[in-house]
Amino acid sequence: MTIQTTEGDAVYVMGRSDHEARRLELQGGLCNGWTRQLFARAGLGPGMQVLAVGSATGAVARLAILETACADAAADGLSSVTFTAPG
Repeated sequence: MTIQTTEGDAVYVMGRSDHEARRLELQGGLCNGWTRQLFARAGLGPGMQVLAVGSATGAVARLAILETACADAAADGLSSVTFTAPG
């Protein structure tokens, strides 16, 4: 495995490759149910904002955006709006 870094960048032992990005996306997809439960327990809801810092591929941030968009649409009575996550 080749470990890719940029100047001044900390070494991520799993590397930064397309293969690793796909692995992280797959891993994130497997955990979506638990992540949604965590969002609910944390009180994530309509009108809230999410800040993603150091979130690898951004899968969790995208899921949070999707969840809040769905909640916002429901709160506004928009029953004909559908949001879907890629992949």
